[in-house]
Amino acid sequence: MSQSVRIPSKRQLQVAELIKKAVVEVLNSGRIYIPGLEDNSITVSEVRVSPDLKIAFVYVLPLNKTIDSKAFMSLINQYDKQIRFEVTKLIHIKFSPKM
Repeated sequence: MSQSVRIPSKRQLQVAELIKKAVVEVLNSGRIYIPGLEDNSITVSEVRVSPDLKIAFVYVLPLNKTIDSKAFMSLINQYDKQIRFEVTKLIHIKFSPKM
């Protein structure tokens, strides 16, 4: 049985790469102060964008294992609006995707 797997379009891949670079810039440059993540390096492993470019799935991981994954995701989710705001300032596309 075959499953229908959608291959991302060229535009989806381009927008995903723009978002990935911007998220890395925002998280690693200190544009946003997130208490508890001062000494942690963060890696963005992948970004997937929906076909309408309105939703972006951003996969992030802490490089240091000084913080557990649940606490890390809780901190990131608390600051998602600020991260989206800063990312929007760095990329120039018509709609800012929800992350």
